[in-house]
Amino acid sequence: MSNEASNVIAFGGNTMVYESIKRFALRELHDLIRVLMENVDDALFDLSEKAGSDQVRTRYFDAMRLVRLKRKAIEEGFDVAMQQSFDNLMLERSPLPQKQDDGELELSLVDHEELEDKLAIDNMVSRARPQFEDELFAIRERLRTVLHRKQVPADLNPFDPLAICDSFHQACQVLDTEIEVKLILYKLFDRFVMRSLDGFYDRINGYFVDKGVLPELHAARERLNQGARKAQQQTRGASAGPGLDELAAATADGNILGLLQQALMPGAAPAGAAPAAGMPGTAPAAGAGATNLAGGASAGMQPAFFTALQGLQTATVIDAPVEQVDPGEMKAHMQQQMVAFREQNRHQVSAADDQI
Repeated sequence: MSNEASNVIAFGGNTMVYESIKRFALRELHDLIRVLMENVDDALFDLSEKAGSDQVRTRYFDAMRLVRLKRKAIEEGFDVAMQQSFDNLMLERSPLPQKQDDGELELSLVDHEELEDKLAIDNMVSRARPQFEDELFAIRERLRTVLHRKQVPADLNPFDPLAICDSFHQACQVLDTEIEVKLILYKLFDRFVMRSLDGFYDRINGYFVDKGVLPELHAARERLNQGARKAQQQTRGASAGPGLDELAAATADGNILGLLQQALMPGAAPAGAAPAAGMPGTAPAAGAGATNLAGGASAGMQPAFFTALQGLQTATVIDAPVEQVDPGEMKAHMQQQMVAFREQNRHQVSAADDQI
């Protein structure tokens, strides 16, 4: 195992590993941009051959000439912007927002072109992120390990499609041309760079592994596990309902419905509160019939509702021996009773009654 890998394991963070991975990534991305620029001429020439008018054909030839003149500036601008993205993550510095002119914004051709320009970049990012979700997850986890961070936000991740697309967007600012030419170049960037990110991400994760950074990580499984844990934490935090311990205690003292009411209705009596007057607080003894669903409920619930629930329990079909009960008949019978009750008491049933 290399010294760099040993340092990662020993200290949970190593800037030497990060710098090594950054250099590797910048070389890989530069190669992708080089392939793009080498294919721009052929792609634009093919488009000009299919053009429906001389005006459109001339536009493609003008774009070819402009890209040839600005090729070196575009490649260097992309490299500089990507370098800045890696530095931003290292320094935990959010990218600076683009400056906007003071004064009122007017609906003009320039504004329309800027909107199209931004939408083209946003669309590439939104398509790429779901496509490479597992690969990006693995990279973020490994970056967290190398830099000893709790998290790596998407807007700071230099490997995120946002950073890559935005770097190319900045590089293309040297092209002083109409939006149509830029949109053509963005489409070619999408074809030759963004659609090749699967191989790029595989090589990046492989390079991390070679450096000893989370070699056993299974991205898809770990991502699902983290999602499940996060959802569970959110559910626990957002829910005002009872936990398992409370449910067990309520079962013991017959106050389950009170506990349910507490979960359903804000301000309801707590699970341990005494039952309302006139309502039995415990279930009947064994052999005395089905458990009283109204037991433990707080005052204020509609009496008609509890009468209907009691009727469901004492129905002949339910009191019959288990081996003689037809599940389909029992279900139909209960549904009929509930429908009848709702029709008869539609103006009385509260929201809590309806949920229970």
